[in-house]
Amino acid sequence: MVPLTKIASGKEFPALTVGAGDRLFVLTGAGISAESGVRTFRDGGGLWEEHRIEDVATPEAFTRDPKLVWRFYSERRKQAGSVQPNPAHLALAKLQAQIGERLFLCTQNVDPLHERAGSREVHHMHGELLKTRCDSCERPSFHDDGAYLDEVPRCDHCGGLLRPHVVWFGEIPFGMERIYQQLNECDLFVTVGIRLPPAAQSEPARPLRPLRLRRPRAAGECPFLRRVPIGQGWRALALALRGALMRDLLALYEEVVRALDARELARAAAARAPRPAPGGRLIVLGLGKVAAELYEGARGEGEAILVVPPDAPSPAGARVLRGGHPLPDAGSIAAGEALLAAAAALRPDDAALLLISGGGSALAEAPYPDLSLADLRAVNQALLSSGAPIEEMNCVRAHLSRLKGGGLARALYGARVSRARAFVAVDVPIGGVRAVSSGPAIADETTCADALALAHKYGLPPAATRVRETLKPGEPGDFIEHEALCDLRSAAEEAAHRAPLRMLDSPVRGTVETFADALSRERGFLCASGELEIRVPPGAPPGGRDQHLALLMARKLRGDRAAAFLAAGTDGRDGPTGAAGAMVDGATWEEAERRGLAPDRGIDEFDAGRVLGALGLLIPERHTGAHAGDLFLLRR
Repeated sequence: MVPLTKIASGKEFPALTVGAGDRLFVLTGAGISAESGVRTFRDGGGLWEEHRIEDVATPEAFTRDPKLVWRFYSERRKQAGSVQPNPAHLALAKLQAQIGERLFLCTQNVDPLHERAGSREVHHMHGELLKTRCDSCERPSFHDDGAYLDEVPRCDHCGGLLRPHVVWFGEIPFGMERIYQQLNECDLFVTVGIRLPPAAQSEPARPLRPLRLRRPRAAGECPFLRRVPIGQGWRALALALRGALMRDLLALYEEVVRALDARELARAAAARAPRPAPGGRLIVLGLGKVAAELYEGARGEGEAILVVPPDAPSPAGARVLRGGHPLPDAGSIAAGEALLAAAAALRPDDAALLLISGGGSALAEAPYPDLSLADLRAVNQALLSSGAPIEEMNCVRAHLSRLKGGGLARALYGARVSRARAFVAVDVPIGGVRAVSSGPAIADETTCADALALAHKYGLPPAATRVRETLKPGEPGDFIEHEALCDLRSAAEEAAHRAPLRMLDSPVRGTVETFADALSRERGFLCASGELEIRVPPGAPPGGRDQHLALLMARKLRGDRAAAFLAAGTDGRDGPTGAAGAMVDGATWEEAERRGLAPDRGIDEFDAGRVLGALGLLIPERHTGAHAGDLFLLRR
């Protein structure tokens, strides 16, 4: 690509010449259609003013209320029928007639104004308003200007619901591979109707002039007016594409999260749940961040006790207990004792289905008598700040608990229960099902000596030395079969299944800094998953390892205008923050510096959330119903 800064100099806007062999990429946005009277969603009085985006422009909205969604888009179709192309549309059509296929015209708009102006083969990356499609069969999209104000149309091929052929929030824009290819091959890049970032205070303000054509100076040449200020061509490209690049990654992350929903995983495994003997009963004991979703997927006729975080759902028919996370609280103690009591109350003819996922180490706790809640919180806080890998943290936790390290299995065995099985969503890089939530229903291979060595290694509080031995392999209490429903590879595998990318060896582990260094040397469209280690400096504000990694990658990608990166937890959380993770691109670091956000200090002080939050690059926290570690996506 020829940088716009090399085309001309000075403060004026001379024509840019499109040479006989030059290829031109033109990207149009909402502003070009606004000149024709099409309402946009950004401005006051915009088309979203009567509706929340979540109610009319997401796949979930269509599932919830397809009639409302169709009514909304039908009104937009009526508006589209009354508007006409403006001089900018006509100018682009004229240019295309002159240079033919050397012009790639890509639009973020769903209206047909480019086509009405005479442009051909317009790439609608967000779909087309006057088309309809069926997602239930392989029927291709088709022209449809019908208004469905009081009905939901159905496919006459398969009977499924038809939907507008537009890209909704959370979906991947159409033809991104083609867009990237055209960007790599073009000589000039021009934006029309897309808001540019404000100039930094140190830069003189420069006026913008409208896009227009001039008479060719020589055969085979089509002079073209610049659309962006001199020296700001790369910023226009970054602004135009960064949203698409990061939205691309975010949409893929959302797809992965939906695919790993614990309900679906448990539903597929439900037939393998244990069955009680005649006259016996089935009890479900759930523990972890997605225990409620696992229960909803594997629901049977049995009773259920579920220990979940505060924001998890409350399935009907289950006794739901809520504990603290990432530190145990009084609710965690009550929940741990309830699980042990329920196991001890079973009879030999009964069966137990255990639903275990990550987070249970804090959500439920049953300490020995010489350990208080304050002791447990102090030990856990020290472990979280130590940078210790999860398997070492779990070793210490298990030897301080009557529940962990096989404690729940001991209780079931003591009640002479023999019919038991565990479904596990694995979220740890080492140890598999044995390590999730510190292994409450399976034997522990570590020893008291191991736990004491770790307490010394990390300088843990004295309470960490009051250890007891855990259930060991080969002991009678180690009788419960465990089945992994997903693991730390699952997120990357799902991403690779849904997009043309290369999967790095997963699960990744080690420190955040080491992974960032390795990732910065990669090129292409990549994915990985796992859980990384982070050492939190004393006095640091609440932070998340994914946000910290994202800011590290922003520094690594600095100046790479075609790069974007995402790091986020599949469970919708990134530490004790209000975010699931973050996205960055090649312009993020410089933007943070221009705005005085001191990104270097954000890294040094483990305060990445402050920087990325100010830039609007945090992914909001939410309870996703998935729990398979962190997903990392890189495009450059």
